[in-house]
Amino acid sequence: MRIISLYNSKIKMAGFFTKKTETGPVTFKVWDNFDLMDEGPSMVIYDANDKIIRENVFEELGVWAIIRALKFSEIIVIDELGMFEKDCKNFIQTVHTAFSHDIPLIASIKNENNPFLNSLLERNDIKLFMMNSNNRNDIYNRIILTMNELIIPE
Repeated sequence: MRIISLYNSKIKMAGFFTKKTETGPVTFKVWDNFDLMDEGPSMVIYDANDKIIRENVFEELGVWAIIRALKFSEIIVIDELGMFEKDCKNFIQTVHTAFSHDIPLIASIKNENNPFLNSLLERNDIKLFMMNSNNRNDIYNRIILTMNELIIPE
């Protein structure tokens, strides 16, 4: 995320991201810019070869990553929420707790229809940016303006 690299040296951030590898597995990786960096724990969420969604990754590592971010960071970064975690009750509750917390949170949410994602999109206490290929740069600039309002200048 370009946002992370822009603020990497200015504020303590923590959270997680998901990444699809070239060989097919989707990986969940814990990240921060003050302790774990690139050495954070990671686990496979889904592998196209066996078509199994590993919900325990969200329920264990995902919950841990969010609680850790709530304790130690100034901004929580979640990239991205989607369909894999739609049945993970503890994870969903922890995500809602993070969204309700005083610590600013920046998250990407897939454009999918499921009760979990819909419950986030229906919240009136979040600022939502709908990005597509045509407005990507405009949305990036709007997010930067929002981030600058959240961060106390040095």
